[in-house]
Amino acid sequence: MATGIGETFQQVGVAIGIAGFGALFQQLVLSKYAGPSAVGREVAVGNITRAGDAGRAAFVHSFTSVMVVCAIVCAVGALVAFFFIRQRDLHESAQVL
Repeated sequence: MATGIGETFQQVGVAIGIAGFGALFQQLVLSKYAGPSAVGREVAVGNITRAGDAGRAAFVHSFTSVMVVCAIVCAVGALVAFFFIRQRDLHESAQVL
């Protein structure tokens, strides 16, 4: 039962993470791209051929910013897991003596 709950939370987390970080990425691209909003939406989905150098710069800068946010979220998650997993819940081979 615990495995099922864990896998369910994993799937929900992936879905929410993709939606959330995708929306953040699109918003950053649209705010950084100075051209028409229709072309800005194309840049946000990866079609940077019509946008030129400005579109490429907006895409790369926004992607870098989102990846930094992802790294921070992962680091916080790792710290939370590290501090909240009880030693007695670990397998005996993983416990610190």
